[in-house]
Amino acid sequence: MYTCLQHQLIKKNVRIAVEEAVEYAQYRASKDGKCLTHLHSLKNVEDIMEHVNFIVDNTYLYTEGGILVHQEIGLPIGTNSAPEIANLTLYVPERDFINKTILENKEDEARKHANNFRLQDDVLTWGVLPPSAEEYGLEYSETTLPDGSVVYLGANIKKQNGRIDISVFDKAADWPFPVIRYPHHDSNVPYHQPAGVFIGQLGRYRIVCNTIKNFKHATTQMVLRLLGRGHKTAPIMKGWNKHLNKFAHDRITNYSRLRHWFRRMLKWASYHYKQTVPTVIWKPKQSKPAPNPSSMAEQQQKTNNSAGNFCPN
Repeated sequence: MYTCLQHQLIKKNVRIAVEEAVEYAQYRASKDGKCLTHLHSLKNVEDIMEHVNFIVDNTYLYTEGGILVHQEIGLPIGTNSAPEIANLTLYVPERDFINKTILENKEDEARKHANNFRLQDDVLTWGVLPPSAEEYGLEYSETTLPDGSVVYLGANIKKQNGRIDISVFDKAADWPFPVIRYPHHDSNVPYHQPAGVFIGQLGRYRIVCNTIKNFKHATTQMVLRLLGRGHKTAPIMKGWNKHLNKFAHDRITNYSRLRHWFRRMLKWASYHYKQTVPTVIWKPKQSKPAPNPSSMAEQQQKTNNSAGNFCPN
């Protein structure tokens, strides 16, 4: 999507979105005096658009051949502001689509889109189609899998036994080669980093998964990967305890049972990670021993003799 956004469309739609946001901030400030501080801290529309236009108009690529290329369509993915600019660009056609549907006295149809969600170029809908490609000004394709499930932002969403089941999607699990993830224990990373990585992933699993079963499966796979990279059980346990302590006041989840389960799983994983996680061992390239001058002379003599058999008399 980033490479397909027209520059004039970006500038036009972002300006519309920013102007609408300023109008809404002014409306809120007129109703609630507490919002005045926020309103006064906003930059004016022209200052914001000056920055947006600079980013859109000044993207250059320098090739290895010494050629300087100016990008005339799309946004570079690595730009920090590209996701926000893309979201604002696509917000305008979505707003116009809903407003048009309401004006046509199809409020019930418009309400069906209330739970739709889009982040950049990924759209998640529930039984309804998003605005057409003509309204977006972009081509898109449906990615629903044959079994009715969808993969959205790292989550696998499917209908199972009459309910929605959401689990963590691991793209690399289906690849026919091992994928190296996370630094090895023997590398010069800080000692606390494995626990920090584990805590971050556990937070993601807690948000994505909607069942304890899916959360346990994702956690187990993560533990196996860390053990496969040579990390010890102590920092893994440290990260797990910090995660549980962070959500100690959660009344929904029984964390006492989770603690017992994790200890048993960690012990099992410490014996089975080599069987379930492919490990890649990098061996340094061995340098060849320095040649012996005398052996080199003997080899040269042999070469000359063998070559002499083919020389004309």
